[in-house]
Amino acid sequence: MADRFLAHEIQWTREKSARFWDYLSSAPGYRENNFSKLAGEALLKLLQRRGISLAGPALDFGCGPGFLMDFLLKRGISCQGAEFSAVAAGIANERLENHPLFKGVAVLETLPLPFADESFGAVFLIETIEHLPPEELNPALSDIYRVLKKGGHLIITTPNEENLERGKILCPECGAIFHRGQHLSAWGADSLAALLAGLHFRKAICEAANFHPPSRLNALRGLVERILKRKRINLVYVGQK
Repeated sequence: MADRFLAHEIQWTREKSARFWDYLSSAPGYRENNFSKLAGEALLKLLQRRGISLAGPALDFGCGPGFLMDFLLKRGISCQGAEFSAVAAGIANERLENHPLFKGVAVLETLPLPFADESFGAVFLIETIEHLPPEELNPALSDIYRVLKKGGHLIITTPNEENLERGKILCPECGAIFHRGQHLSAWGADSLAALLAGLHFRKAICEAANFHPPSRLNALRGLVERILKRKRINLVYVGQK
């Protein structure tokens, strides 16, 4: 008799998360559509327009294949990554190892971060905070505060007011129900600002945005979106220590 099929919410563990991200990181389709690869330049330009002066060295926490660091290195900013997926870290290290301002990607197995106090002038969490388990959220952000220099900036992007239920899918083989992007939390401007204020970060920016790869067409698209006042799908937070 065949085993009974039972749909069930997945219980994410560090091991399951590693399997998920090790696979995605090596999938060409994922890398071509990586948020940092597509929107990293637009994010850095937004920070520049808003008067946020980035000081190195920078840490990309949850850096994946390291595409944000491409844009930082082009700006002459020394940077380092931290990543829970060994496969993603390996890809980033291989891609960037010959750049003199690249300081490598540390593979994380647990917290705290393997860096000294006040090591970084900027820390980025790009589409990362929504993946952190609830029990790791405050410890991770507190440790980021520790490694950030006084006056340094924390930069976060995350989906804006995402409906997590709409993103869920079911594995037809094992019955596991999970968010297709492994998102564990959803944030709006108020909830994200309140979380970081409780951890002693001073808010500089917390607003919704639409990040498009730089092009004339996408500049026009952004103008139309502003005119029509469509909901912005990204959320960007900048806080200072």
